[in-house]
Amino acid sequence: MIAGWEKGTFSNRGADLYSVDIYDIILEMNALIIDTHRAIRKLTANGYTQQQAETLVEVLSESELVTKDFFHLQMEKQLRTMVMWMVGLHIASLGVILTVINTAF
Repeated sequence: MIAGWEKGTFSNRGADLYSVDIYDIILEMNALIIDTHRAIRKLTANGYTQQQAETLVEVLSESELVTKDFFHLQMEKQLRTMVMWMVGLHIASLGVILTVINTAF
């Protein structure tokens, strides 16, 4: 399940559209799609029984697999968030230091 769907972020596109990050919308479209019929045919052609092939494809289809693009976008989003927090903390600590210096002298 893609982040956002279970929280209902994308369910109401009218009011919530501006509160959704553009990367969330891109990630929504990057869901991994498996051609189950083709996968089952290939597996059975390569020695799997019909039941084994169907079970394997079902497990893979239900798994939360991600594409490289999905993974990289998530990492970029996390990095942006971390950098914003680091900059904010540095600014706040500089403010505390300046306040201490002004109070001491």
